[in-house]
Amino acid sequence: MTTNSQTTLEGERTDYQLKRFQFKLDKTKKAIVFGSSGFFDKFVLPLSSSQQWPSAKAWYAKDDHSMAYFDEGKFLYVTAGISGSTSISADCDKF
Repeated sequence: MTTNSQTTLEGERTDYQLKRFQFKLDKTKKAIVFGSSGFFDKFVLPLSSSQQWPSAKAWYAKDDHSMAYFDEGKFLYVTAGISGSTSISADCDKF
């Protein structure tokens, strides 16, 4: 299952087809680093500072406006800003 939904401040929801994307955990940057395509084009999201270096099985990442969670091949991402919110869920292949 994969979803990509955006909701405006007025409550209008739009669902988009989620394109494929890739990411990796970067120990040097202490972040999740996305590939150069799709919604997350070259996006870097710091791993949660309250968590030590995560296993590849489960981790959190966040910044001031976004949060991601990964566990057992399931990826969740949310962000909120002045234009509304975005919510993404995706099934992940092994990486």
